[in-house]
Amino acid sequence: MTLCKCLQADLLYAGATWRFLLPFWVFVSLFLFLLKAKICPNEKSIAFVDTTSLYLLCNGAEQVIGLNLTDAWSSGSINALADLKFLSVILDFNNLSAAPFPDFFPDLSNLTVLSLHACSLTGESPQKIFQIPTLQIIDLIGHNDMLGCSLPEFPSNGSLQKLALSYTQFSGTLPKSIENLRMLSHLDLSSCKFTGPLPSSMANLTQLVYLDLYLNRFTGSLPSLPKNLSHWEKLEYLDLHDNSLSGIIPASLFSLPSLKSLHLSNNFSGQISDQLQNVNSPLTKIYLIANNLERPLPEFLLELKHVEALSLSSNNGTVKLDKFTKLQNLTTLDLSCSGLSVDTNISKSDIALLPLFSSLKLVSCDLQNISFLKNQSSLINLHLSDSHFKGEIPNWIWGITDKSLYVLNLSLNQFTHFQEPYIIPNNLSSLDLYSNLLTGEIPLLPRSAFSVDLSSNKFATSIQPDFGNYLLSAQFLSVANNTISGAIPDSICKATGLEVLDLPRNSLTVRVPTCLAEQMTGLKIVNLG
Repeated sequence: MTLCKCLQADLLYAGATWRFLLPFWVFVSLFLFLLKAKICPNEKSIAFVDTTSLYLLCNGAEQVIGLNLTDAWSSGSINALADLKFLSVILDFNNLSAAPFPDFFPDLSNLTVLSLHACSLTGESPQKIFQIPTLQIIDLIGHNDMLGCSLPEFPSNGSLQKLALSYTQFSGTLPKSIENLRMLSHLDLSSCKFTGPLPSSMANLTQLVYLDLYLNRFTGSLPSLPKNLSHWEKLEYLDLHDNSLSGIIPASLFSLPSLKSLHLSNNFSGQISDQLQNVNSPLTKIYLIANNLERPLPEFLLELKHVEALSLSSNNGTVKLDKFTKLQNLTTLDLSCSGLSVDTNISKSDIALLPLFSSLKLVSCDLQNISFLKNQSSLINLHLSDSHFKGEIPNWIWGITDKSLYVLNLSLNQFTHFQEPYIIPNNLSSLDLYSNLLTGEIPLLPRSAFSVDLSSNKFATSIQPDFGNYLLSAQFLSVANNTISGAIPDSICKATGLEVLDLPRNSLTVRVPTCLAEQMTGLKIVNLG
């Protein structure tokens, strides 16, 4: 492959990623840029860059218009770029060693793409960079966590399509003039330091496809959306979780015509504004964790037929399990850790109509029974901790799935024993039986087990001599706070991947296998009590 084609492939790979985040015509413009450009003559070079891994593109007059520095190793001053007045595309500097943001970038009046991933830039970026009229893409994501400033007033003639500043120190309030970015389709300000209310002018960003404001300090309510939803009709992804937003959740969000993923967790004050009728939504993922929902869930939420993942954990109210029979595409459901009471009294006919879950979390849900799980043949992750279960762990739970049950959490219940006969599935990677009343022998574990917590039970026998043979994949093992007696078997040293070995508050003998220190070099925490 020629150098030109290598560069085109590299830029097109980035373009393919942006294609999902930008209008199609922007992707096309990048492609046309490549067609017009050519590889610069060999004598073209930049003093501070190892040119063996540097891609330079020139125009017809042999002026440098494009740089791809993704694999280039730099040394010296980045100011060597200041003379490249015709630069249009800059992709990814590396190894800048905590350099300040170049103050000459705003003078590059032809700049259209500025992508500075993993640059370790520091200090304040010049506000003028956001006001370059030709600039379409600003992407500062990744290892620029010491870089920041506030956003300026945006000019009315801006061309910005993508603004991505996540995991930086950018702060302050969003200016009302953000509405001037009429071409903006991708806005990612997640994990920054922004504060204050969301300007109502954001509703005028009609080209938005992707909006991520996660983990800031935004306050107030959401900008009012027109009832006809014409303004945000292209929005596909909306993430506002972990802010300090208040007020009601606008029901209109759930009927945005293109929205597929909605994250609103840890905000708002307990209500969804009103009911919707005959909602035809493409939503596939809805996260409403800790939104203080109090009244019964709106019926329309349980009629969104395309939903695949739904999390309502840490809310209040009552949920009847039979209401989920309409969500046939639902594979991930979380109703955990809340005042939610989940009514599992469901008819046999409705049990057969429940969607097949791959991940089901019903922690602290005060369940009456779990017999409805017998038909759940696709479960991979099952969490039923703190649900007031008593007596035996039914043996059918181990063979519940036609696939591979990877995670089972039955902690903080009052199970006393395992129903015989039982076989723990071979592919189980995480088993949590912490804080039950289990007695008898410690169960032999599948060799694929990665994390095992059997602590705070009433196991009272010795550890089987071959117990370590079943810990070949384990990194975490806790059998603390039981009444286990005898010695730690030498076979424990076969668990060479263990990082945490937690055995205190038992009646084990003092002898510790000598191989523990010699062979288990990865151990980080050893607590023998």
